[in-house]
Amino acid sequence: MPDPDPPSPTPFSAALLRGAALFALWLVVAGPNLLGLGFGLLAAGLGTWASLALLPPATARISPAALARVIAGVLRQSVLAGWDIARRALARDMRLAPGDVAVPLHLPPGAAQDGFRLLASLAPGALPLESGQGTLRLHVLDMREPHAAALARTERDVAAALGAKP
Repeated sequence: MPDPDPPSPTPFSAALLRGAALFALWLVVAGPNLLGLGFGLLAAGLGTWASLALLPPATARISPAALARVIAGVLRQSVLAGWDIARRALARDMRLAPGDVAVPLHLPPGAAQDGFRLLASLAPGALPLESGQGTLRLHVLDMREPHAAALARTERDVAAALGAKP
């Protein structure tokens, strides 16, 4: 049975993981050029320092399976949004019913809620306007679409991926 309250990562392990990820990103972008490896190590070191200063290691653990669901959902939403835009652009009658929708927020304020709002901006036909007092207000192209239900599902997926309690 998994530990309900996993231990927080040590600053050393967090720095090592972030530094390795940033250096790997450097290698992907710049290639394994021997002359550039020093700059890559310097950039990864400075990036790691800034990352740890701006976002210290948290106690929550990211669930890889739940994160994969979030990524799959983002890809699905991107395809649906592209299809929706193309369909509306090519249709004789766009069938728009614009308006604002208020969606209740259940995630705690902070990184989890910020991540959810970022993903909400990718929802087909929806644009987040503001959040506050436990709600997210969106401008939508079609009020007849189930925006609140789709965003509730996304919020549950984000909560599961980040180990947040909605």
